[in-house]
Amino acid sequence: MHRERINQIINSSDNAKIKQLGEITAEAIDIIKEYNDYDYEDLEDELYEIVEGKKIDRKMADEWVASMKPEAKWTYEQVNNVVSSNNLDIRPVDAYVIFNMLYTDMQNSLGSGDTEDSMQRYINGAKDWYFDEDLKIDGAEKLYRYRKYIVYI
Repeated sequence: MHRERINQIINSSDNAKIKQLGEITAEAIDIIKEYNDYDYEDLEDELYEIVEGKKIDRKMADEWVASMKPEAKWTYEQVNNVVSSNNLDIRPVDAYVIFNMLYTDMQNSLGSGDTEDSMQRYINGAKDWYFDEDLKIDGAEKLYRYRKYIVYI
């Protein structure tokens, strides 16, 4: 019965009713948060995906990069400059995460990123990771799913 009522409210296009529905939904999610973290996190992910799609936003990227161990190397602005100056066809927010992910996970193989040669390895690594031919989804969604299903299990 609740689904029918919800659909009636949404289809009514009555902003006051839709706002009330939002308030009731938020209260229900707060209750779920108290009792079941797993279902709460799933609901938060679903709400995020409705708003942003299956791609990371800057806030999510900043939180992810800040949590990387060992400490991440590059700021968003630094990576954005690399993306621009090298005409990389990668969203800057995605490149920001990928460059730092490669640094924290593969610095021994790729180098410090302080030389032109080493930076080129990071550029190539980011492109290889983002444009993996085996995928049936784009790199932005791959990165989002990697965060959701691998990094933050």
